Amino acid sequence: MRINFTTEPKPYWILGRWAEEFAGRIPGATITHLTPDQQADVNVFINYALYSKGPYKSLCVFTHKERDRKLSKRFDIISRDCDWCFAQSDYTMSLLPANKSSKLKIGIGDQFYKKEIVIGISGRPYSSKRKRFEWVKELEKIAGIRIMWTNSRLPYDELADFYKAVDYFLVTSEVEGGPMCIKEAIAMGKPVITTKVGWYNEFPVLTYDNLYELKNIVRKLVVDKSDWDLGAKQIEDKASELLSQFIR
Repeated sequence: MRINFTTEPKPYWILGRWAEEFAGRIPGATITHLTPDQQADVNVFINYALYSKGPYKSLCVFTHKERDRKLSKRFDIISRDCDWCFAQSDYTMSLLPANKSSKLKIGIGDQFYKKEIVIGISGRPYSSKRKRFEWVKELEKIAGIRIMWTNSRLPYDELADFYKAVDYFLVTSEVEGGPMCIKEAIAMGKPVITTKVGWYNEFPVLTYDNLYELKNIVRKLVVDKSDWDLGAKQIEDKASELLSQFIR
C-alpha cells in the first residue's frame, strides 16, 4: 500500500506541515503539490479543496466550511464524493456524512510543549472546609499537572512572583467574598479556573460546578504529545480498510 499526501506548496503553510508530519510517520508515503499521485493506492488531500477523483482511494481532511455559497457547496459535494472524511474538529465533523467521517488527531511542534502545566492555588484551609482543598489531591493524580500552593505563608510582596510561575490559577472555594486572588491573577495575565463564587462573573474566567467538571477541565489543559503518531495511524488504518473493501 502506498499513500500520497496532496497539499499546497506554500512555504510555512500549516497544511503543508501537516502533510510532512503525517508522511514522515508512514513508511513509503510521498507528498505531491496540488496534483494527486495517480499511481498511489491512496491520496490524502490536505485540505479537501484539492480533491479530484481518480483510480485511487481518497481521504480528505476538512478544516472548516466557508460561508461563501459556492465554496460551501464544494464542501458538501466533496464530502459526499470522497471515500472518507477526516474532520479537524467536532464541529466540522457534524457537517460531514456521519457514515464516513471521523476526527483526525493533529499535533503541534515539539517546541510548543511544556514539561508540565503548573496550576496555582492560594489561601489557607478553614475548619469549615469551605476551601475544598481536598480536591487538589485529585488534580495531582493527573499526568502532566503540577500544583503550586502558597498556603498563605508567602509574603505579600512576593505574590507577583508566584503568579508569574504558574500557567493557570485555581479557586476551589464554595463560598468567597472576592476572592482577591481572582483579581490578582487576572491582573497578572493568568487564566483563572474557578467555582461560581464572589465576583467571578465580573471577569473572563472558566467556571465549573463540581469536582467531576474540574477534573475534565484540567485534563484538557494537557496537550497529548502523541497526536501526530495517533493521526498517522488513523490514516494508515483507514487507508488499509478502504483498500481491503475495494479488493473484496
